[in-house]
Amino acid sequence: MYSNDNINSPKNNSNKSTEKNDAHFPKIKKTNTVNYSLNKNAIISPIRLKKKYIENLFSMSKMGTKNINQDNYLILENIFEIKDFNLFSIFDGHGQNGHFISKLAKENFLDYFSNHSDLYYIPRIKEGKNNLIIEKTCLNKYINNETVYNRISFMNYKILKTIYKQIDQNIENTEYDKDFSGTTSCSIFIIGKHLLCSNVGDSRAIIIRESNKIFPLSIDHKPNRKIENERIKKNGGEIKKIIDNQIDSINNKSEHLFPYRVYIKGKNYPGLAMSRSLGDFVAKSVGVINEPEIIDLNIEDNDKFIILASDGLWEVVSNEEARDIVDIYYRINNVKGAVEKLISVASNKFKKISEYIDDITIIIIFLNK
Repeated sequence: MYSNDNINSPKNNSNKSTEKNDAHFPKIKKTNTVNYSLNKNAIISPIRLKKKYIENLFSMSKMGTKNINQDNYLILENIFEIKDFNLFSIFDGHGQNGHFISKLAKENFLDYFSNHSDLYYIPRIKEGKNNLIIEKTCLNKYINNETVYNRISFMNYKILKTIYKQIDQNIENTEYDKDFSGTTSCSIFIIGKHLLCSNVGDSRAIIIRESNKIFPLSIDHKPNRKIENERIKKNGGEIKKIIDNQIDSINNKSEHLFPYRVYIKGKNYPGLAMSRSLGDFVAKSVGVINEPEIIDLNIEDNDKFIILASDGLWEVVSNEEARDIVDIYYRINNVKGAVEKLISVASNKFKKISEYIDDITIIIIFLNK
């Protein structure tokens, strides 16, 4: 298990929000955890274990010009000792307490997939003397990645959607302000041959397939997207872009510097630049939601690599440019070099258009050739 634990939660909040409800849930083994600090601005996690569908992977999170990195990420391998059941997640916090909320979301994901009975247990009924006794029976020795996939995808991915709802409730129950703070959540599940992407917000994932064809694994939840726009307007919100013409004329980058934002109709707040998120409860009053969009496909023999990143990359680097950069390193199996190059390119592009540089978090997965 890898994660960037460089950010501390406020006192007396993390225990409350991630408290386990069942003492009988199994514990995931957390051996060989590795966290290398490159410097105060970056965290690196190297690959350890060979997987059936994964050749190599690398991750890095680099702080921008703010005083704290609000991004968090999580990598879980062979979850619950189930071979080829892997999770890769990025959480991009925003607002005053975005770093706390993204860390809480990460911790909740870790807690859920370490302990959730719907994935790892089935009930067994025993006849007691006076009544029936229902026991939980561990399937650790018998469950496989196909069983896990079937449970996750059951009833239109009910389990995944429930996770996001529960995390949002846990955020709402925290003591720090979360009305104007929140986080994205973009997760890749590789479960045997199955690849699922569940997304809330504007972090993004793409897979590069045969002939270098780009297949989006997520669609950014921007307020001006038709289905999102209609829902927000129906709930009393409005979508608008406020542009500083002087800055815009200098940079000619209005889409990046001045995105469409969500406002309460007739008000100048909250100004959220996405239409789905965890947290952001003022924006939730006008149609911003926590429900993930889920894309489900099979890994194919000629699939090449996956790029999962916060919008610190995608704000300034297109899907096509990211693909072309990573493909150079894919050919020589240098996944670390691919991540470092993308972060360098994105940082330099920010410097050319603004004094502000966003936090940048990237996970790249090279698939088996």
